[in-house]
Amino acid sequence: MVSDDFLRSIETPWGEIGYIVFKRTYARRLNEENPDSPTEEFWQVVKRELKAIKEQLNLHLTEEEEKFYAESRLGLKWSTAGRFMWQLGTKTVDRLGLPSLQNCA
Repeated sequence: MVSDDFLRSIETPWGEIGYIVFKRTYARRLNEENPDSPTEEFWQVVKRELKAIKEQLNLHLTEEEEKFYAESRLGLKWSTAGRFMWQLGTKTVDRLGLPSLQNCA
């Protein structure tokens, strides 16, 4: 798994309101039980996605593939579906399964 330092070192080129929309819509609480807990930063969402790709989707990326994923995601070259960004790597997916990641199913 790529390191936190590697993920934090990649600058995300947010637009004028991109960071605000990300924090409002996709950043989860770091402590889900505490409503006053700070929310994730984008690098932490990418880390959660990478961990879930292995553990929930059962896909195994090489370190080179993980780095490519992280650099391109954090560089805003592409995005996952919003539902994936919001809940991939959470207990909801563990409890309800992968169909919970689909919109309009």
